[in-house]
Amino acid sequence: MRVWMHAGFYLLLASSAARYVARHGWNAPVLGLAALLAVAYAVAMVWRPVWRPRRVGLLVVAAVWLAIVLVAPSFALCAVPLVFVALDDYSPRTAVTIIAVLTAVVVLSFVRLNGWHPDVGLIAGPAGVAIITTAAYLQLARTSQALAESRRRAGALEERARLARDLHDTVAQGMSSVNLLLQAADRAWPADAAQANLRQAMTVNRETLGDIRTVVMDLNSLQGRSLEQAIADVCAGVRGPGVRFAVDGDRYALPESTAMTLLRIAQGALANVVEHAHAQTAAVTLSYLPNEVRLDVVDDGVGFNSAHSGARPPAGPGRGFGLEAIARRAELAGGRVTIESEPGRGTAIAVAIPAEGASS
Repeated sequence: MRVWMHAGFYLLLASSAARYVARHGWNAPVLGLAALLAVAYAVAMVWRPVWRPRRVGLLVVAAVWLAIVLVAPSFALCAVPLVFVALDDYSPRTAVTIIAVLTAVVVLSFVRLNGWHPDVGLIAGPAGVAIITTAAYLQLARTSQALAESRRRAGALEERARLARDLHDTVAQGMSSVNLLLQAADRAWPADAAQANLRQAMTVNRETLGDIRTVVMDLNSLQGRSLEQAIADVCAGVRGPGVRFAVDGDRYALPESTAMTLLRIAQGALANVVEHAHAQTAAVTLSYLPNEVRLDVVDDGVGFNSAHSGARPPAGPGRGFGLEAIARRAELAGGRVTIESEPGRGTAIAVAIPAEGASS
């Protein structure tokens, strides 16, 4: 949408300049202001890193636009893209105020162009377009917020399901093992076998406590760590295969929701490697690309039949359930998953999530 909005602004600016030259001839001051408006828009709206926040840039562009409209009303329609910027960057109340001012200036400009003759259409036309545009945009914004809330709730439900699986696979199974060992010790007491069972029960209990701490730590977001450090800690804590972790590209800050999604996917993928792949080694790579962040998890395990890559894996028992959860997480974040695997040749999971909203 931003690309089309920028293209529309420059199209309106060029057509306004052409109309002015056709009617009034070459006027260096007016065309100089038009060139200044083009540069101001490029710096403030297109090249966003220069202005933080971007709403400051909107005020600068609006001021240049007002200056040129006062001397050349032909440029009034260049305000249309500024309406969308105001709706995007300001609160609804402030945006409506800015749009009302822009609309008033456009109406006055049209009246000036027509020689100050009273014409209801010159007032109702721009006002009607502004009202319809504003109402439609705000409704779309509310719909988008509702969709984002729905995704957040779906993500929360998925997180609860993952937590339930983690508790079942670690705490519940560990405590069940401790209970069985204690029952065996009770039956064999005071034989030597009872002491061995007690020692084994204590060992399992210590491991279960460690699993509980891990689950609790996972609930505490990133705990002040960077995404790289959090994934590195997950890799270091894997029991069994050796895991190598690497970071590619120039790092930039990500929204916490995106970082948490990538962390959870890394945890899920490595859990699959441990539980199902029977791998000797695994490699995890976090790549910062200009428009997206990629997470690749590759293992040298037993693999499985994969008819084609890029498809969402079917839900089912065993490894497929974990892959289904990974695909679900990526979809909720607006990303995509590619899975490549063959029996006996390991598995490669590639997750790409858009970097929209990241800050440099």
